[in-house]
Amino acid sequence: GDQPRHLGSANRASEKWVNGVLGGTASHPRCLTDPPSVREQGTGYRQELMIEIDPERLLKDLSTLRSFGAVGNGVVRTAFSDIDMASRRWLAEQLANADLKASVDGVGNVIATTEECSRSLLIGSHSDTQPTGGWLDGALGVIYGLEIARSYSEAGRLPGIGIDVVSWMDEEGTYFSSLGSRSFCGEFTD
Repeated sequence: GDQPRHLGSANRASEKWVNGVLGGTASHPRCLTDPPSVREQGTGYRQELMIEIDPERLLKDLSTLRSFGAVGNGVVRTAFSDIDMASRRWLAEQLANADLKASVDGVGNVIATTEECSRSLLIGSHSDTQPTGGWLDGALGVIYGLEIARSYSEAGRLPGIGIDVVSWMDEEGTYFSSLGSRSFCGEFTD
């Protein structure tokens, strides 16, 4: 539902992408069939929407994310550090500005969902780094997710279909390897 995700609700959170965003359940998996508004009446063909990313905006966002912990040619943005948390707040703000419902869950994942859709594609990666890690490692997937979601929204979106974005917490294993994605998949309990 609309409650923040945490360790105890990780399975329910991941079901959202299995069973359909905002309202699908195991007994009513809305994502298994196209919403009627997505199929053109009587043709059997899907509607299409061409989106174009803004490469300058994409590079600007990559550069801004890099600025959180930039050191020489790399980045020091270890999981749960002040710099990491500041970058996650910045990312959540950018995602909210892209017409997504953005939140930080109980383990620190930044998850942004498209509201009012029955199906969604989840795009992202991690934004934490190893000490003096590569500035594009993980960040590229997160920022491309942001740009794709933003461009999709600007292009008008297909009815009932969303693009959601995630930045997993501690995928580099500073404290616990793949903490964010493993929590999301329900590997941990309270």
